[in-house]
Amino acid sequence: MKYFWEQLVSAVRDLKRVRQEYRYFRKKVEKVLGAAKLGSVENGIDDLLMDLHDFVVLEAFEKNRFWVNGFQTRMDILAGKYGIGSIPEAKAHLVMEINRCCNYSNIPEVKWLRVKEAFLKYQAKYYKEITQLKKLDIDARYLEAYNLSREIKRVIENLQAEAECLKKEVEGFKPEEYDHAEMSYEEKYQFLIETIEKTIELYSEEGRSELLVAYNQFARECGTDYEKIRKGILFANEHLENEQQDGLKRMLFSAREQRKKKINLERNNLVMSRF
Repeated sequence: MKYFWEQLVSAVRDLKRVRQEYRYFRKKVEKVLGAAKLGSVENGIDDLLMDLHDFVVLEAFEKNRFWVNGFQTRMDILAGKYGIGSIPEAKAHLVMEINRCCNYSNIPEVKWLRVKEAFLKYQAKYYKEITQLKKLDIDARYLEAYNLSREIKRVIENLQAEAECLKKEVEGFKPEEYDHAEMSYEEKYQFLIETIEKTIELYSEEGRSELLVAYNQFARECGTDYEKIRKGILFANEHLENEQQDGLKRMLFSAREQRKKKINLERNNLVMSRF
């Protein structure tokens, strides 16, 4: 029961945050449409915005594993409507559709919306990668392939650090809060778009990290031969263990060599001091 309430409190807290983000996004859309003297109803944007709101709410509860039948029903309806599997993909798709109706001017809000769209596309790729890596980690730990599990966690941590860095950059791009003397808003816009797009290009259909790409290619070749997949995971674990041992040996050898050089240098200095 305690766990249930903790999940609920966490979900409500996240819900409050994402709704604030959604309201901010909607205001920017309305400002762009207002500048172009367009309404949101006749362009169909109202429907898109309402669906985006639903996805935002569903994501907050899904993230905290607070999921009830009503949420799943709404999710199934929206997934069927847009033909998209994950919530991050759906959000990226909806914002892209909304932005198609918001390219009528060159005010800062338009640039912010474009950066938001690019970032959501990146987040969809990132979400897919992290989800698959976590699933692989579950399989690795089940098979007691702990070396592989540690490597997976290292890859996830690096991806999470990159995602957090990009998120901070995007959050600092709000038009009314932007104040960077070293870079104009236009320059920052170009920098962010280029950075995000180059990061997206690092993701292929089979993943971004070498580890996940290798696993997905291997799993595809194995098909439904789960015994072969199991052996492959254990082989990868053994390979990583050997690599770690080799790395430790190289480290120890390097330490001994450095120690020898230090001793020889001290001896030479001692000899020279006698003359």
